[in-house]
Amino acid sequence: MSLFRLMFSMAGKRYFWFLLLSIFAGLSNAGLLIVVVHQINQTVSGTWDTNLVEYITVYSVLLLAYIYFNKILAVKLIRYAQGVIHKLRLEIIAQLLETDYHSSVKNRSEVITTLTQDTVIISESFLHIIQVSNSIVTVLFCFCYLGYLSIFAILVLFAFLGVGVAVYWHSNRRVQGQLAQAREEEDRFIKFVRDITDGFKEIKLAPEIGAEIFQEKIKTTSNQNVMHNSEGLIGLVHNKLIGQFLLFIYLGGLLTLMPLFMDVPIATIVNYAFIMLYIIRPIEVSLNVIPNISRANISAKKITHLLTLLKSKSRILKVSAKNRWLHDFSKIEIKGMEYTYLEKSMDKPFRMGPVNLEINRGSVFFIHGGNGSGKTTFIYTLLGLYQQSAGEILVDGKLLQQQDYTDFYTIFGAVFSDVYLFEELYGLKTVDTEKIAKYLRLFELEDKVQFDGSKFSTINLSSGQRKRLALIVTLLRDYPVLVLDEWTADQDPFFRKKFYQEVIPILAAEGKTIIAITHDDRYYQFADVLCKMEDGGLKEVLPSRSNNKLLGV
Repeated sequence: MSLFRLMFSMAGKRYFWFLLLSIFAGLSNAGLLIVVVHQINQTVSGTWDTNLVEYITVYSVLLLAYIYFNKILAVKLIRYAQGVIHKLRLEIIAQLLETDYHSSVKNRSEVITTLTQDTVIISESFLHIIQVSNSIVTVLFCFCYLGYLSIFAILVLFAFLGVGVAVYWHSNRRVQGQLAQAREEEDRFIKFVRDITDGFKEIKLAPEIGAEIFQEKIKTTSNQNVMHNSEGLIGLVHNKLIGQFLLFIYLGGLLTLMPLFMDVPIATIVNYAFIMLYIIRPIEVSLNVIPNISRANISAKKITHLLTLLKSKSRILKVSAKNRWLHDFSKIEIKGMEYTYLEKSMDKPFRMGPVNLEINRGSVFFIHGGNGSGKTTFIYTLLGLYQQSAGEILVDGKLLQQQDYTDFYTIFGAVFSDVYLFEELYGLKTVDTEKIAKYLRLFELEDKVQFDGSKFSTINLSSGQRKRLALIVTLLRDYPVLVLDEWTADQDPFFRKKFYQEVIPILAAEGKTIIAITHDDRYYQFADVLCKMEDGGLKEVLPSRSNNKLLGV
C-alpha cells in the first residue's frame, strides 16, 4: 500500500520500534485474556483459590504492561504523525517553490487540497494503525491458543477466514476505485469553489456565471463525489458485515456441531467460545477503521503523485554571488527569443517571437498591442516565468549560459496586473525608512499607509493604491529593471498623468530601466522606445530618443 510505503520512507528505523511496541501491546492484551480464561476454568472446577497469589501477580504485571506499551506506542505515534504532517507540508511547499510557473498554476487546487486534507487524513490514520496492529497481534496470539486447544477447530476457522479474505479483496478493488474517484472529484470541487471566490467581482456583475458554475459544475461534482464516496463506504460496510456473518456462523457451528462430532471436553468448548467472543471485538475494530486506512492510502497516492509531478517540473533556483555583475549591466541583448505553448484543448500552438531586443540601462520602454497579441507572454518569458523555447541573451556582450539564467532573472522586479501584496516585507533584512517615507509621499499614500518597521499598516486599499504600494515594495528591493503590466489601468486620471510626467523621470534618474505594458497613447512620448506587439511579434513604432534599437519579426 502507498500509505505504508510512505510511512516506511519517513519513519526509517523508528518503524521497527513502533512494530515492536505494537507486538508487546498486543501480546499483553492477549495474555490478559488467557489468564482470565484460565481463572474462569479454575472457578468452574471449584479450585479458584489455587495459586491465587500467582494469578493476581501475573494479571497485575500483564495489565501494567498493557497500559504501558499502549501509552508509549500511542504517544510516540501521535508525535510522529504530527511530525509527518509538518514534514510533508514543508516538502510540498518547498517543492512548489522550485517548480515552474505553469505547473504551480495548473496544480494549484490539488496542492491546496493535499495540504489541507490529505496530510491530515494520513496523520489520523496512524492512530487507526495502532488499533489495527494491536488487534492483529491479539487475534494471532489467540489463534495460537485456539490451535493449542483444537487443531481441527482452528483449521475450520482458517477456512472461514480464507473465504472472508477472498470476498474482501475482490470487493475491495471496486471500493478503492470508488474512493479514488471521489478524491478526484474533491479536487474538481475545490477548483470550482476557487472559480467563485477568485472571480467573485465578475460573478456579481454577471450572476449567470455564478449560476452556471453552481448548477452545472459544483452541484454535479458534489453529487458525483457523494455518489462515489457512498458507494465506496457502503462496499466497506458490506465487507464488514460479511466478515461478521462468517464469524458468527463459525461460532454457532462450533457450539452445536463440535460436541456432536468430536470428543472435546466441555471446558475446551467454553474456552473456545469465550475467546471467539472476545476476538470479535478487535476484529470489528479493524473492520471499522479499514475505511479510514483506505482513504489514507488514497491520500498517500495523491501526495506521492503530487511530489513526483512537482519534482519533474522543478527548476534550479539557487542564486550565485559570483553573478552580481549582472545587476551592473549596461546593455542587454535578446536575440531570437521564442516561446511556444500547446495544450490538448488547443487546435494549434500559441507562439511568441522570435523577438530581438536591445535594452540600454536607464531606458524607458512602452509596449502596447491588442488582447492576445503576446504582450504578457513576452513579459513572462523575459522574467523566466515561462521558459523560452528558443533564443539567447547577452549581457554586456557576454552570452548567458544555462546556469546564469536564474541570476539574470533576479535583476527584474515586476508589478503584475493581478498584483498580490504580502502583509510583510519578506526577504528584506534592512529597510531604509527615509526611502519608504519618500516613496509614500511620491505615490501620495502618506495619509493612508504607515510603516511600522516590518510591515505597512494596511494593504486594504483600492486597486490603484495597491499597485502603487506594490511598486513601492519593488523599489525597496532595488531591482535594476522594473516591469509594469498595465500598471496605470487602475490609476485615477490625475495620478496617471503624474506617473508619466513625474514618477518615470525620477525613477529613470535613479538609474532604473522601465519596461511597461500600457495603452495610454496620450503619454507615449515619455518613452525612449515605443513598441507594438502583434501576432506574437514585437516591432518598434516610435524612434528611440536614446538611439536604442528594437527589432522584431
